[in-house]
Amino acid sequence: GPPDCATCTVRMRAYVRGQDAQNWCRWSQASLSVSQYPSIGVSRWDVLAGDRLDNCFLVLDLVNRTQGEVELTYSEKKQLLIEPGDTCRVPVPVMKCGFSESL
Repeated sequence: GPPDCATCTVRMRAYVRGQDAQNWCRWSQASLSVSQYPSIGVSRWDVLAGDRLDNCFLVLDLVNRTQGEVELTYSEKKQLLIEPGDTCRVPVPVMKCGFSESL
């Protein structure tokens, strides 16, 4: 889809104090548009059984859509690097809820 776009106005002021007690102040204003493209996309996903009865894994195939290397941190102690155009499979642990909790 199209990128997310934000438009803002940037106002700058430069204030210079001269040697002869002369002061100069200049103002400038410019409009700026920023387009945000998704850097990581989900190409496929699946749910796999966990190592216990009360959990499972949401497995995401993530693709790097940028021209550079992307560092992904997906838990406190887990991170990986994804090269441009490459796909990595990331298992995300999910706790199951009981049937009565889901109603």
